[in-house]
Amino acid sequence: MPSVVTLFEALESLEPAFDDYVSGLRGQSGDEADICIVADVFVAWTVDVARPHGCAHAVFVSCGAFGTAIVHALWSHMPALPFGSDGLLRLPEYPDVVLHRSQLSPVFLLHAGLRDRWTAFYQRAKRHGYRTDAVLANTVEEFESTGLTMMRRAAGKIMRLEINAPKLTFSDMEKFRIFHKQAHILTLQ
Repeated sequence: MPSVVTLFEALESLEPAFDDYVSGLRGQSGDEADICIVADVFVAWTVDVARPHGCAHAVFVSCGAFGTAIVHALWSHMPALPFGSDGLLRLPEYPDVVLHRSQLSPVFLLHAGLRDRWTAFYQRAKRHGYRTDAVLANTVEEFESTGLTMMRRAAGKIMRLEINAPKLTFSDMEKFRIFHKQAHILTLQ
């Protein structure tokens, strides 16, 4: 899977060009328009562009809330996952969740150091994610209440985006006070 991490690393190199783009938008609007950058979790670095330009920022996670919370916890413990002698992994954040070594991707098992490219990338992405204004989770509270509770505990700023919602509306965004009536929504996915 080195090609995938290479892609993610290459996306990080787009930051200067993206900064120029957002700067241009700001210039065209006379700094009057509110801009919100909605980014996929793999381009969470866009928060570094949002902040100096006074833009709101949100990260969108496309997988379920439960899976997102577990993956976040796994990467938080990298490079040394707390496996027991029985081969079971009990995450301190979620004591009711028990994973067996065979259930994990090799990405979590084969990487032993913070210099590993995957681990280094996810550590950077995680740091950026903590600085975002909101995490948009594509789920339904009634279906994933446990997962959303877990995500809120990890990130603290979850906006639920219903699966059947045709699009994110301005009224949805205003609920979270980071989006405004005439926002320009930039998406990177």
